[in-house]
Amino acid sequence: MHLNKQRMITRREIENVWGNANFGENTDKIAVIKDTLLKRASGYHSGFTAMRIVRALGLITPKDKLSVRGRYCLYHLFEEDINT
Repeated sequence: MHLNKQRMITRREIENVWGNANFGENTDKIAVIKDTLLKRASGYHSGFTAMRIVRALGLITPKDKLSVRGRYCLYHLFEEDINT
């Protein structure tokens, strides 16, 4: 599957890669992705399952750095918070 490098992730993409991941009751999937991207961008470690999800979405590289799409999504996820 070819992913446009500067396109926001969709709910459908998240559902396709989420699988049986369980981060607790009432978990906001976008919040998990956003937190994981912020941690990686800041040089911090994130959990194995969260890393697998963002990697499957094409948001981080095999060396666990943010991809072009990952940087784009991280910026826009925080921009949405500021503008709401």
